[in-house]
Amino acid sequence: MNTLIDTGIEKINDFQDLKAYFWVGWMPNGDSTHIGIGPAALYEEFPLDYGSDVMLAGIDPVAEAKLVGLDDAVQATEFSRYFNEEDVPEPYDEEVTTIPILMSTKDYVDASINYTIDEVDVDTTDQEAFIQIYLEKGKDEYLDSLKGTKVASYDFTAQQMHDNITKHILEGKPQPQDPRLTMEYTWIAEKASPLVYEGVTSPFPKHWPYSYQIKPFLAEGRVAYGQESMYRKSNLYAEDINDAPKVKYNYIGLFDPSKLKLSKDPLTELPMETYFPASAEWVMNSKDEPVNPPTTVKPTNNPYSFLTKPLSMLTTLDAAFAIAGDKAISAIRVNVKGVDLERRE
Repeated sequence: MNTLIDTGIEKINDFQDLKAYFWVGWMPNGDSTHIGIGPAALYEEFPLDYGSDVMLAGIDPVAEAKLVGLDDAVQATEFSRYFNEEDVPEPYDEEVTTIPILMSTKDYVDASINYTIDEVDVDTTDQEAFIQIYLEKGKDEYLDSLKGTKVASYDFTAQQMHDNITKHILEGKPQPQDPRLTMEYTWIAEKASPLVYEGVTSPFPKHWPYSYQIKPFLAEGRVAYGQESMYRKSNLYAEDINDAPKVKYNYIGLFDPSKLKLSKDPLTELPMETYFPASAEWVMNSKDEPVNPPTTVKPTNNPYSFLTKPLSMLTTLDAAFAIAGDKAISAIRVNVKGVDLERRE
């Protein structure tokens, strides 16, 4: 698998030449985690997935409808609707909570993905004998040495993958090749983290009288993407993922952010940037030279990057309290009319 992400500044090869082996039609007996081969069911098409971090936010459905017209942005179908009073968090089992989810129709990351599937020429008739040879000869090193024949290749974008998932939500028929729809439960791994700005001397004070830089952080503990530094601190719910909140998603519908009633006034961008990526332009290169023309910066899937994706999934405040406790509210937004702004020295 290869992914190519366009950040506006550069194109990044993420998960370049990532390789995985699957034994189609085989189901292991007992604990087989030491083997290193994943079992795969017999699908008509191979179950493609694109790992993508998404942001989940809790809202007050009544207030959000008044603030941005969220209820009018929902695609109304038999299987898609707005929140109602019956959409409350419910226990799925002793550890997992079922929460209602309204999903965005947009992904916003400019990424392309390629899957190439090879069939490895190996005799697995005697499963025990094959596993023994596989373990003795170095696992993946052994499989890498075998002849493979290309049987399929798939190319798609992050938005196309997202469209495939939302299509099944609208149909009310989650498919097994969409793990985000059919998984028994998932973990809420991290809380959102802010950027930290520091004032710096402007290289062109006449043009930019105020300049800031973003303070980077060294990666600590269990951080995804194998990076050493990042723009946002990792804010884990728990060091052990098994101790993080466990939720099961109950998809009630989809909303189209382009149909929201939002102000385009830059002084009131907060509601807009809840549903759309923050705006940024690349105007200076690493040599403090102006970039002409400036380049629009695009968001990435990396939750620690400068520009992250906006929220993709909405739930209710009740669900947020069930997940995060009494500190679930991080922002309160209001519309204010008839206020005169005066500059005060």
